[in-house]
Amino acid sequence: MLNNFIAAVPFHHCNICVLDDGGIFRNLTLEEKLTVSIPVQQDGTLSSCEMFAEPQYHLLLNSSIMTELDTEPCRNGWVYDNTTFKSTLTSQVNFT
Repeated sequence: MLNNFIAAVPFHHCNICVLDDGGIFRNLTLEEKLTVSIPVQQDGTLSSCEMFAEPQYHLLLNSSIMTELDTEPCRNGWVYDNTTFKSTLTSQVNFT
């Protein structure tokens, strides 16, 4: 049973701080920042391993316009949801 808690993979997404251009991005809420930075998967959840190459501000007006937008692997690690587990092996070592 201990392995379940140590090896759990909490919800996570790319660290998007590299997209902060010091302008509009800085004034967005966290939800808005995630909307313009992280692609949504077919099941409606945020991608865990990809981010947009550049902020997609048009998604704030209409998030259903998801044509071929340039994505890339996470550039600066991940941000983990610690509401269920304060710390896991995955979040400590970035095994995602």
